[in-house]
Amino acid sequence: MLAIGFAVVTLVVLPAAATGTSKGPRESGSVEVPFDHGYPNGAIVIVNNERRLYLVLGGGKARRYKVAVGEQFEIWTGRTFVSAKKEDPWWHPVDGSDPVPGGDPSNPLGRRALYLDWSLLRIHGTPSRHSIGRAVSNGCIRMLDEDVRDLYERVHLGAPVIAIHSIAEAGKYVEAKFTGKIQDYVKSEDDDWPSGSQRRAGRGGPWPWDNEGWSSGGGRRAGRARGYSDDW
Repeated sequence: MLAIGFAVVTLVVLPAAATGTSKGPRESGSVEVPFDHGYPNGAIVIVNNERRLYLVLGGGKARRYKVAVGEQFEIWTGRTFVSAKKEDPWWHPVDGSDPVPGGDPSNPLGRRALYLDWSLLRIHGTPSRHSIGRAVSNGCIRMLDEDVRDLYERVHLGAPVIAIHSIAEAGKYVEAKFTGKIQDYVKSEDDDWPSGSQRRAGRGGPWPWDNEGWSSGGGRRAGRARGYSDDW
C-alpha cells in the first residue's frame, strides 16, 4: 500500500449488521456551530466522546452531525482521508451469506458511504437509528441516512478525516505527516489497545477481522496490525 501525501490510519474493521429499525427515531439534521481549531476547509473531524462529526466550513465554523462510533476496542483516533464515495453501496457479509443490495432497507451501510483510505472503515448511513449517539460499531462511523446524504454532497474525494478522543484534543493531526516510505502500522503505546494475544471478552477471536476469510480465522492477516504510529 502506498500513501502519497497523507498519513494513513488503516484498521481493517467491519460494520455491525443491522438488527432492524429503531423503536424511536433519532432527531436528524445538522447544525452550524463555532469550530476554529486549525483544520482545513472541507476536513471531517470526529470527536469520539461527543458522538459528533464536524465538517469544517472555514471562517471559524463547522457543520455538526450526530453519529455512532466504535465500541471500546474498535474506537480509533488518527488521520486518514476519503478515498471513495458510493451511493446505495452493497453490503457483502463476511460469513459468505448473500450480499445485501444497495438501497435495501435492511442494508447496514444505509444509502451512502464514504470509504476511508484502503481499509474497510467507512462513514455510512444505517437503518438502526437508535444506535446514533452511542459507541456500538466495529469501527465505522454511522450516521442517519438523511444526514449522510447531506454530508455526501458536501465532501470531496481526498478530504482529510481526523478522529480525536475529545474536543480538548482539537488541533491534533492538523498536519499530514509523510515519511516518504510505506509506513509499518504499529500499536501506539498510549492508545489503550490490548496486546495481540489478548482475546476480547465475549468474542470468537482476538479481533473482528480475524474471521474475514483471509485464513482459517486463527490469526491476523500477515503484515497487518491494528494501530498506527504517532510519529508519522
